[in-house]
Amino acid sequence: KDLSRSKDLSRSKDLSRSKDLSRSKGLTVAARITPRALRALAHQEASAGMHEVGLLAEALRRAARVAEQAGARRIERVTFALAPGGHATPEAVETLFALMSPGTMAEGAELAIEWQEVAEHCWECGTSYLSTRDRGTCPSCDQQGIPQAVAPDLVLTRIEVIR
Repeated sequence: KDLSRSKDLSRSKDLSRSKDLSRSKGLTVAARITPRALRALAHQEASAGMHEVGLLAEALRRAARVAEQAGARRIERVTFALAPGGHATPEAVETLFALMSPGTMAEGAELAIEWQEVAEHCWECGTSYLSTRDRGTCPSCDQQGIPQAVAPDLVLTRIEVIR
C-alpha cells in the first residue's frame, strides 16, 4: 500500500518532516514516521491494510507485560513465529520491529523469526502431514496440500530478558 496517499498518515502531527515525503512509496514512507506515530496508528490502521502493525504492536505490549512481571530491566531477545502463507512476512516484521521497539523494553533487542508448523491434508492421496514456511506439497504424492486449520499470522513465542 502506498502510505503517502493515506489521509490519516498525511494529517498526523508526528510525521517526520521531509521534502520528498510525497514522492516516497511503501516502507520508505513508513521509515520516516516516528515510532510514536506508528504506535498510535497501530489500532486505527490494523483493519485498514496495515494488519502487521497491529499484530506487532500487540505482541510488543504483551512482551513488555511479561518482562515487567518477571522483574526484568529490559528484553534482550524476542522470537516470533509466522504462519506459512500468512500476511506477515519476515521483512515486514523486521522493519516494523526496528521502528516500533525504540522507547520500549524491547529497544535494542535481538529479533528472531521462526515458522509455525501447520497441519495439512492432501486430497489427492489422503496423507496428513506438517508443513512449515510456505505451503508445502504432500510428501507422498507431491500434490499441493490444504491447511487443516488457520494459523495466526504472528505469534510471540519467546522472550529473553535481563534482570
